[in-house]
Formats: sequence, structure tokens, C-alpha cells
Amino acid sequence: MKRYVKGIAYECDPEFYDNFFGDPFRVNILIVKRKLAPYSGFYDFLGGGVEEDENEMDAMQREFKEELGACANWKLYCQEETSYKGKIVRVTFFTAHDILGELKQNKKELIELPYVWKRAYNIPLNRLAFELNRRVFERFKSDLENDIADHLDNLEFPRLNQQTP
Repeated sequence: MKRYVKGIAYECDPEFYDNFFGDPFRVNILIVKRKLAPYSGFYDFLGGGVEEDENEMDAMQREFKEELGACANWKLYCQEETSYKGKIVRVTFFTAHDILGELKQNKKELIELPYVWKRAYNIPLNRLAFELNRRVFERFKSDLENDIADHLDNLEFPRLNQQTP
């Protein structure tokens, strides 16, 4: 079975990061536009094929380095099987919040220039390549919202009109 990796790299918007509330609308996702069919010109996550002699994590690191010249602290997000070009393939998705090094796009890679950081909720699903990417991205946004809600639940807010001893 052919194997692929996809990386959802994200960052908090520095303008908003100092703000008290973590708003998922202020999370940026690193995306590219595809050059090749199918879905030429559609948004996609970085990634590519897993070589015969490597595991998925190594493939994700290699693809990110090849495409953008940097490294990231990737974490396994999910693994799904889907049909691609008439065959069943396995796609492993990773997420990364920490990118190490300066991003420098490789012009030889099969993506349009330039890569972009785009607000998570401004990425139109109908312009995201592949149905599997759309499903996983929707799940990722939901998980991100839940993480933020959990974080806010654990904060202690000062109560208004509370008397201090």
C-alpha cells in the first residue's frame, strides 16, 4: 500500500497571542497551492510520499525540509486510508506548532510559490485539495477549539464585586 504524509503546521497570531483569550480564529495554518493535478491550484498541506525505507515521521521531516528548508517538532495526529488514483493509500497526518529555522521555499518542489500562513477559519474548505484533507482539517479545528476551551476553563478569573479580606 502506498503511504503519504501531510503536515498541519500552525502558529498563534503574534498580534493576538498576548491577548487574554485564545481565539481559534487567530490561529494561522501553513498551506501551499498545488501545481499538479488533481486539484491544481487548490490549497494543500505540506507533505508527500513515504519512501520504501523510511517511517512516516522521517518522511514528514524530510518533506518539510525539502519543501521549506526547515524542521519542525511534528506530532502524530491521525492516520487514515483513502482512495487515490483508483488505489487505497494510507495518509498519516502530523501537526506542528514549533518550527525550527527560517522557512525558505524550494522552487523545485511541486507547489506554487509562495507558501502562506492563512488564518485557520479563512481557509475555504471547497478550495482545500482532497476530501480527506477537508475532513481531517475540520476535525483539527474542532480539536483546537476544545483545547482552547479547556485552557480557559483552567484559568482563574477574578470575580467582579468580590470583597478581598
